Amino acid sequence: MRYLTLLLFAFLSFIPSIQASHMVGNYIQCQYVQDSVYDVFFYFYRDCRGVPFQTSATSNTLRCVSTSKTVQLSLTRVSITNISYKCGGSKSCSPLNTRLSGDGVEEHLYKARIDFRNATFKPFYSCGNLIIETSHCCRNGGMSAINGVTNFYNWTVFNVNNYPKNTTPKLLEHPRRITCCNQRTEFSFASTDADGDSLSYHFGEAYTGRGVKLSYNAGYSALVPVKVHGTTPDPTKNPPTGFHIDNKYGLVTFTPTACNDVAPFVVVVKEWRKD
Repeated sequence: MRYLTLLLFAFLSFIPSIQASHMVGNYIQCQYVQDSVYDVFFYFYRDCRGVPFQTSATSNTLRCVSTSKTVQLSLTRVSITNISYKCGGSKSCSPLNTRLSGDGVEEHLYKARIDFRNATFKPFYSCGNLIIETSHCCRNGGMSAINGVTNFYNWTVFNVNNYPKNTTPKLLEHPRRITCCNQRTEFSFASTDADGDSLSYHFGEAYTGRGVKLSYNAGYSALVPVKVHGTTPDPTKNPPTGFHIDNKYGLVTFTPTACNDVAPFVVVVKEWRKD
């Protein structure tokens, strides 16, 4: 099997609800259009209690790993979708993209086109590994797992030389953000791959910027971002113990025990293709 690309889903896990924050999570998907042309979809998740989402507050770039050359990507809005959760009386976000418009979540979908035949992107075609990255201010300042307000940063890695027609995975379900304390909790990060590539799922580090890892408070980490029942990850127990991810299906299972915990966590999705 040959490793294809790296896709990161970076989300905040809200347990249960806290002060306003607008950046809940993000992932990036690259879609093959035709030879040398790709559409890049940016899925941003906004807490409706926070400030409106604006692309002017984001930095979205294409970067060549071998040369470190970068270029800014121009994003076009595709849609805003209300994906509010009804757990605990959560309300819909109305009006959309408005501060204090409910305690649900909106999905803001944007698209950028990368055409390697264009003079702007042509120098990147022969780079090998390419990184598409996004950064945004800010994560919630009231999170228990980290101290203070931090920037949000996420990225995906792909290679148009070795795999010129590859499309990266797409999340099958909207991410959840609210859990029930002392209850079995499951987050599904199952994804679909248009090329039929095999996928594997793993926990990853959260970052505040390129190469800058998020610093966790004592008792928290990227592998255990909230306080949970038990220590050894085991989803078969009742209640489940530890903070567990199914590497084949992308199901995150745990039992939260601190009812005011709020933490960021990252799920890394890798594509694999048979030689």
